[in-house]
Amino acid sequence: MNFVVDIQKMGHRGMGIARRGGKVVLVPFAAPGDQAEVNITRAHRDYDEAEIIKLIKPSLLRREPPCPFFGACGGCQLQHLPIFFQRTLKEEIFREMLTHHVKINEQKVKELLFSANEFGYRSHSQLHVDWREKPLVGFMTPRDNKVVPVNQCLVLHPLVRSILAEISGMLKRADANQVTDVAISCDFPGEKNLITFFSATRLPDNVEKTLEKIVQEIPLVKGLYLVARKERRPVILWKEAEAPSGVLYSLPFKDGERYLVLEAWPEVFRQVNPEVNRIIMSIVLSWIQHLGAQQVLELYAGMGNFTIPVSFVAQNVLAIESNPYAVENAKANALRNVRKNIQWITGSVKDGIKSLRKESFDLIIMDPPRKGAKEILKEIIRLNSKNIIYISCEPATLVRDIQFLKKYGSYGVEMTQPFDMFPQTFHLESITLLKKI
Repeated sequence: MNFVVDIQKMGHRGMGIARRGGKVVLVPFAAPGDQAEVNITRAHRDYDEAEIIKLIKPSLLRREPPCPFFGACGGCQLQHLPIFFQRTLKEEIFREMLTHHVKINEQKVKELLFSANEFGYRSHSQLHVDWREKPLVGFMTPRDNKVVPVNQCLVLHPLVRSILAEISGMLKRADANQVTDVAISCDFPGEKNLITFFSATRLPDNVEKTLEKIVQEIPLVKGLYLVARKERRPVILWKEAEAPSGVLYSLPFKDGERYLVLEAWPEVFRQVNPEVNRIIMSIVLSWIQHLGAQQVLELYAGMGNFTIPVSFVAQNVLAIESNPYAVENAKANALRNVRKNIQWITGSVKDGIKSLRKESFDLIIMDPPRKGAKEILKEIIRLNSKNIIYISCEPATLVRDIQFLKKYGSYGVEMTQPFDMFPQTFHLESITLLKKI
């Protein structure tokens, strides 16, 4: 049954909030001030989820979404809102979550920072391949896990976007119907892309050779990789002579005016917005220098995105990472930048931090996945470091973890800085400095 609601405000995850009979109704792709006819898609005890059937009176805050795939593709949630309002919304939601749930002084929540680009910022993207009729390459729909084929994507970096339309034809020519996913990454700054195909097992020899031949016909591509999920490690199908194993990107270090270069290998996590990543790195390094931290423990270290720059301002860095391939990538980055003051522990962060007994650190840096760091918080408290820098991509788990550290470890928030790393989406990045009270 359809009914009419007035969207009162926006909430977490970019949902419009309305009420019906006292019950909250969450409406995606809505804007404050909308009057809309909606239909319940999912009912819960405390709230309902609904979809817009018809806009009766559109909000004045709306804009025409620039992307023709918006709403069908599940990648973006906020393109119908102008960028100034997206950013106002994100800052307000983040500020409310931190001040209300963590009870910190509002002045400790800094203004949202962002780069100049609301589009064209993603230097890496993974797409899905649907072979039911022909190779359709695109992103998943928000609800039913169907592939929406796309030949363009406005949030992709222009280099990545330049070869997106080539992928479907490439797969069709090679009859590579075992391929289920494709990732495209570009250098920053730079001129070339890497393509990585994913399949359950290695492809037939003739298919791999055909793909190798085709990719060399595509401008702006420097390498083609295959990840067979049963083998996990990427296999080089082709790359330019003397080309690095991954994409290159630069980061500030020390004085913030000079740059070092890191390499991100295929199938290793990296930050997808290199411009905002630079801003984050500059602030993290300035915090560390201000603290005078010399003995640093880094958790969820990945391929060294923080590890390598931090090693220039700290005396020693101990980095823990569960992915052995990412650790190899990190060690290669240390060698590239002549860093000899880093040690690695390869294994789960939980086991790695438990193994630390007599070590002492004046700073812990952690960049956990979206689920947060709940499983290691007791061990962090046991180490009794004076300072923690928490990099987060999910405000809800950040709030939960800060509450635990505050209650059981006597840590207080010194400052927290949000970033709009993912314009057009509800996602929000932040860095938080906690100090022992």
